Order: sequence, then structure tokens, then C-alpha cells
Amino acid sequence: MKRSRKVLLLLFAIYVLCGLLVPLTTCSVEDVAAANVLLGVPTAVSLFTWCKLDSAERHITPPPSAALLVGGLAPVGVPFYFLRTMPLRPALFAILKSVSFFMAINGAQILASMGSALWSNARWRMP
Repeated sequence: MKRSRKVLLLLFAIYVLCGLLVPLTTCSVEDVAAANVLLGVPTAVSLFTWCKLDSAERHITPPPSAALLVGGLAPVGVPFYFLRTMPLRPALFAILKSVSFFMAINGAQILASMGSALWSNARWRMP
């Protein structure tokens, strides 16, 4: 498995872990919001690292500051990176895959959070 894929797999695991832990550790809506804001740090670092590794694996020179844009502002940076480093059709397909990945990690976080909340409620109600 390529190193860039391992970084994305790690990002997926971080989102699932956050989904599992948030219902067990938070007490209010503000705590959940703070946890989601804190999740932005490993997301930015992972995406920055992914951009660097992906360009190295593809033996290309990324556009100047593309890694910073991908890490700091992913909805703009990821399409920018793909459109500047690939022909149009493969770039559009890569953008579609990246949107699907973001939806998948957020869906996994929500499902993990729901499962953790259901498990913790059932555990506390047992006699």
C-alpha cells in the first residue's frame, strides 16, 4: 500500500475514533462542537502530508503552496491540486473520489458516534 493511502487510512481511523469517544466524554453541545473543531488539526496535518506524499509518489512537482492550501482549506485546495497536476478528466474523477472519501469519513464518524452513544446508554441502564 502506498504511503499516501496509509495517511488517508489513518485519517479515517482518527474520524472513527473521534466518533467513538465523543459520546463517552462530552457533556454538552459545546463540548461536541469543540471536539469537532479540534478534529480539524489532525485533518489539516494529514491532508498536508498526503499532498506531499502523493506528489512524491507520482514524481511530479506540486504547484507552489498547494500542500498548504490542501491542508488549510481542503474544499478549495484538493480540487486545485488535482486540476493543476492532472488532465481535466482524471482530475474531475479524482475530485469526485475525494468528495466521496470526505463523505465516507464523516459518515463513519457519525455511525461510530451513534453506536457508541447507544452502547453507553445501554451499558448504564443495565441492572
